[in-house]
This record gives sequence, C-alpha cells and structure tokens, in this order.
Amino acid sequence: MNNFSQFIGTNFSISKFLDELESIIIYKDLNGIYLDCNKGFIDFIGKDKSEIIGKTDYFLFNRKTAEEIRKYELESQDSNKAIYYDKWLQNKDNISVLLRFNISPVICKGDKVDGILCVARDVTSSNRFQMLLDGTDEAQVFVKNNVFVSSNKPFLDIIKYKAEELKELSFSDLFENSDFMKFHNEEADQLKTKFRTTLIDRLFNRIDVIIERTNYYEGNLDLKLFQVKRISESLVKMPEGEKKKVLVDNSPIPTILIDYSGIISLANKAAKVTFESDLEGNSIEKFIPMLRGVNFKEIKDNEVVKFEVETRNKIYSFFTKNDSSFGCIGLYGVDITQRYIDSRKIKLQNQILDIATDGIVITELDGKIIWCNPAIEKLTGYSFKELSGQKPNLFKSGKHTKQFYVDMWETVLTGKIWTGKIINRRKDGELTHEAMTITPVKNAKGLLTHFITIKRDISQFIKVEEDLKLHRDNLEKIVKDRTNELQNINKELLTAKEFAEKSDQLKSEFLAQISHEIRTPVNAILSFSSMLELYMEGEVDEDLNFSFQMIKNGGERLIRTIDLILNKSELQLGTYHSNFKKQNLVDEVITPLVMEFKPLAKRKSLSLSMENNLPENYPAYFDKYSMWNIISHLIDNAIKYTDAGGVTVVSFINYDNKVEVDVKDTGIGISDKFLPAIFEAFSQEQSGYTRKFEGNGLGLSLVKDYCDLNNCKIKIETKKDVGTTFRIIIPN
Repeated sequence: MNNFSQFIGTNFSISKFLDELESIIIYKDLNGIYLDCNKGFIDFIGKDKSEIIGKTDYFLFNRKTAEEIRKYELESQDSNKAIYYDKWLQNKDNISVLLRFNISPVICKGDKVDGILCVARDVTSSNRFQMLLDGTDEAQVFVKNNVFVSSNKPFLDIIKYKAEELKELSFSDLFENSDFMKFHNEEADQLKTKFRTTLIDRLFNRIDVIIERTNYYEGNLDLKLFQVKRISESLVKMPEGEKKKVLVDNSPIPTILIDYSGIISLANKAAKVTFESDLEGNSIEKFIPMLRGVNFKEIKDNEVVKFEVETRNKIYSFFTKNDSSFGCIGLYGVDITQRYIDSRKIKLQNQILDIATDGIVITELDGKIIWCNPAIEKLTGYSFKELSGQKPNLFKSGKHTKQFYVDMWETVLTGKIWTGKIINRRKDGELTHEAMTITPVKNAKGLLTHFITIKRDISQFIKVEEDLKLHRDNLEKIVKDRTNELQNINKELLTAKEFAEKSDQLKSEFLAQISHEIRTPVNAILSFSSMLELYMEGEVDEDLNFSFQMIKNGGERLIRTIDLILNKSELQLGTYHSNFKKQNLVDEVITPLVMEFKPLAKRKSLSLSMENNLPENYPAYFDKYSMWNIISHLIDNAIKYTDAGGVTVVSFINYDNKVEVDVKDTGIGISDKFLPAIFEAFSQEQSGYTRKFEGNGLGLSLVKDYCDLNNCKIKIETKKDVGTTFRIIIPN
C-alpha cells in the first residue's frame, strides 16, 4: 500500500474528517489509477468505492474528459507543482456541475513524487459568466482553451445552435478560415483585438462577421470573451451593386454570380484562381459543363443545389443559390480535395478491413466493442449488432485462469502490445483456438483511447499439431524399433566388414604371394632363355630361334598380366597411393614411352611418331605412375591392333583451354556394338580360341580407372577398318 493511502486508511479520525468534507478528494498513483477517495466523490459519481478503486478515469468518464484530466495530472507530475482548472462534469443525477480542481503531486519521501492528490469543489453557484452574458443584447460567448464556457441567446441566434449542443463542439468548429484560430491563440499585448472571418452556422450557411476578443481574468481563470457582429449589418445602406461586389470580393471561398441566362457577371479572386481564368463575361457552361442546359430561372428563391466540380488540381463541392434580392444565381465552392482523398482512403481501408480473413475488433478502454469486421461473425458466430456494446468476456471459454486475463489487461493498459494464443467459445458453444494480438491506440498526446484486437482461427493448426504430435510419437516408436533393428544389422555388417577386410587382406597377400611365386620362376626362365639364345647364337636353325622368341614373348605376356591384375586390385582395394603434382607431361611421360615402343612398332613395320603442340615446358597436374600406364596401354593397344600404317601421339591445348593427348592409329577399329562395353574388365571384342589378338581385357578397364583417378575425361572416335583415336583430356 502507498505511504499516503496507508496513512489515511489507518488513521480513523483523519479518514472520517475527510469524508465529512463537502469537497471531493481523490488520491491516485502515477499511472492515474484510483487508490483512495472520500465520500464526497462517491456521492458525486454515484458508485460504490469498490467500483472506483483500481480503475482509471477512462472507466468513470467519457474519453475526452478522461484525457483532459490525465493531461493536467501529467503536467502536475512533470512540473512538481499544483495545477488549477475548472471543468464541467455530470454528477450521478446527470446534472452538469462546474468543479474547480486543484491537482497536486504528493511527495512522501525525499524529492520523489509518490502519487497525485485531486481536490475539487463545486463552484456552479458562483458562475457569474452566464449572468454577465444574459445582461447584454450583443452576441457574446465565453471560451476557455477552445471550449465553450457560456454563451447568450443573440450568439446562439447567429449560429443557430442550442446551448446544450455546444458541449459537443469546439469553438474552432464554427470557423471556416483557419487564420482565425491563429488570432484566437496568439498572445496579444492589448486586452482587446478585432478580427474579420467567416462563421459556419448549424445549417452550413456562411456568415461574414467581425469578432472582438477580450481577455477576461477572474482569480486563476483565464477566459476569452468574444463579441460577434454580422458584417452584413454594415452593408444595409450600400447600393445593391456595390453591396454585391463587396460580399463577393471579401469571401475567402470561390464565389461566382451568374445571370439567369448563365453568363458570369461577377467572380471573386478565389474563383479566378480556381478556374485559372477571368471568368466574367463568359458562359458558366464553359467552366462547369454539367450546368449545360440548366434553366436557371426555374431555380426557386433560396433553393440550394449541390454538385461537385473537378479542376486541374483540386475537387470542389459547389452549391447554387437563387438570390432574388440580387437578381442572380450564386455559386459557392468549398475545396474538398483532401476530404475526397481521405474518403477514398477510408473507403479503401474499410474494403480491406471488410475482406480481411482475420477478425478485427475495436473496443473502448473499458472493453466495450464499438466496431468489428465481417470476419468476426464467421469466427465467433455473433453479428456486429449482437456484439456492439458488449465486452470481450462474452467469448470466455473457462479454459484460462483469472491471472491469465489479469496479465493481459495489465499489459495493454500500460500501452504495450499483447500477443498470445487463447481458447474462446463461439455463440454455438464450440471452442476455438485463436492467435490474438491486442494493440493499444494512443492519441497525439500519448493517452490511450482504444484497443484494436486481431484474431485468427488456428483451430485447424492446433488439430494438425496434435495429429503431428501423435504421428511424431508413433514415428519415434517406429524409429526406435527400426534403430534397434539397424543396430543389429550394423553388428552383422560390422562382422561382414571385418570378414571382407580380412578377405581383402588375404586377397592382397595372396596376389602378392602369387606375384612373387610367378615372377621369380618366369624371370629365371626369361634370363636363362636369353643366356642360352646368346650362347647358341649362330649354331641353331631358324625353328629353334623362333622357339627362343616364343619363350620371351610368353614370359613378358605373363608378367604384363600379373602387373595388370595387381594394379586393378590396388585400385579396387584403395591401397594405391597417388602423387599429384604439376609436371611436364611431354618430357616425363610421352617422349620416354614413344622411344620405348619404337622397337615394337619397327618389328611390325609400323611408324610411331609424336606431335607436341604444347607450349615449351607447359605443366600439367597429374599422377605420373597412373598417367604413364594410361598412355602406355593406349600406345601398346594401338600397335597391337594395327597391321599397316602407324601410330601418332598428339599433345595440344584444346578449345576448352585444357591439355589433351590423342593416341591415333590406322588399325582395325572398334565396332559400334562393342563400344558400350569397351571399359569393362576382361571384355574383348574377339573372344575364345579363335581370337586373332592376345590380351586379357584388363588394359582399357585399368585405363578408365586411372583416368577417373586423375579426373581426366576419355573419349573414343573409331571406324571399323579405318582406325581409332583415344582422346585423354586433363583438367587444369
């Protein structure tokens, strides 16, 4: 409890004393929330104390009054001084009472403002202003801060309003000319000053007047007394023509006078600016085509006809009036451009709000619904007629705690946006899940005026979420079961992997052992065969020499086969260790290989040549051992499958700016039928015992694997009985 409130509440004698005072005494916190009040205020407002404590003025008075009171409270807090002002309020019997307020900051500890103390007394009986006005025949009115305080009958006769109607108006609402309000608000050195302007009466007639202002002071009251005189009264003695010109020229609105034939006899400056022409002497139809064919004589005296005119830059609302006293038709225009633009915007905004799929509700500060869009009826089942004046607790479902709603209201009453999910009940009793946002609306002074609530039906989303949760739970169970299965499978796979690795190891050891066991005797055979051939040179016949050659060829063929199998095995097992670097392809690979295969080509009476079109010392990025085997196998195959002509190895930079090596031959070519299987292991175009060429079908398969290792592309161009070209494209 606040210190001041606690002091009053616990001291019986002081509390009783305050209740016996006729004055109104109110104590609020810094947010304008009622903490305590005396019996005088309870009797005035006509509510129980429990209905007042914890509320703000927005729940007790209309919005305009609450804003005004709050403004003075904030002014008192900011200045740390007492504020005095008079305010007409209606008591519990709906009788208007003039209260004189004293609003003071309450300081309980140090210099910190702890609350606001409001003391008010009834000064209605001492209101002498009305008596002052009623004692004169001049049209007069008292005004304070643009609000009517008192007015007399002559003034009401001019503006054609009733006294009680002025309570809903501001003084500025009566004036068309905005310059008048500058005059009204300016600080004048002299107590009296005059101003000429135009009044708008209750029937929307424009009345040229001269207003005399007098600053009126009484105690702490600072009022303005305005005396109003019609200008037309000073024109009574003027000749009709001069009177008509004075009235037109002095009007701030576009004014045109035409005779009954439609010819413009007089136009003021405002009209000439509007139509960008001198106007006078021309037919009105030239500027306002919609008046073409109108019989102006048929317009009755003082009859008003309204229509809209669109000029180059603006839109005007004109009305015509037959003034028989002047013998002419008057056209008077009002600039409605901004009003037209605003109405278009409002219409568009209303259309958007009407077609919005989200429900939108606007409430006053006490929660009463004042507007909602059509989507609300679909969402809640209630029509706007049923909801108007009701409060949102109509939708309560009973699914939320009291604290839920307390937290919601505390958030929005402090000017913050509340966002969350809520379960509401439709008119038919069905529960709906809603995503809801409540946005407080403030006026230019920063005071709360309304709340805008946006509601979206998310029932389907909630149902989907629940279904998804069910599916997720089922899926988690399936995943768990499947995981257990996979773990068992993984164990089996791990066992199989270990077995496969062991098999691969055995395979590698087997191949290495076989390689050793085969290479050793074959190399011995080849060595002793060569020694025997050399030893018996010149002493053996041709058949025996051919036998020596057969031994040599067979041994080399067997070693090549073993090398191919070992190389293929290394790639399959992943035990091959590459060594990529930039190096000279021609010097490191092509030239040595061409020199190596020249004797073989010569034995078959074939040419073997090399064409190097690469720049000198041009580097390429590759693994030397695998690239050596690629080119070696291609040259070896080219010689093997060529009976006449020759083999050419060409190196160059191709159109894609990449290094390319072409191995061309004039051999037997490759059939189109065999091409798709050419890189498959152990695949040969000719097979069986009748095949013409030796080989095991591993060479080109190994070439393809080595190309993949070097990220090279391999292409084939071939024609049966013409020749074949293998293209190796090495990336940069």
